[in-house]
Amino acid sequence: MNSWLIRLFVGYSLMFFFHLIAFQTIGLGKPYWLGDLYWAGTGISLLGLAKSIDESRPGKFSSVYLFGGLIRMLLGVAIVALPIIIGEKDNFRQLSLEFIGAYFYCLILESIIAISWVKKQ
Repeated sequence: MNSWLIRLFVGYSLMFFFHLIAFQTIGLGKPYWLGDLYWAGTGISLLGLAKSIDESRPGKFSSVYLFGGLIRMLLGVAIVALPIIIGEKDNFRQLSLEFIGAYFYCLILESIIAISWVKKQ
């Protein structure tokens, strides 16, 4: 297995663990796992796609990662966050903040992994 994939799995496992610990101690309701699964799944796919395209066409990693990240963010808002906000479900503000917090965590994690991978090239 590739080292970037192992680091992503470890980072996403930490995200799930911290999410569970935070909501067990704070007790704000049940954790919103759909958002975590969305960010983890699209993050692994995006980095894998950018890496494979960069191997076939060197120098395209950053443009694929940037454009794919933008599409990922817009789809995340349109598919997950917007229906929660418009539907005004119970604790919709908490669910929206969880989704955005998970996005920032994944963005930082994936950027660190992407930068270290690009520096090795």
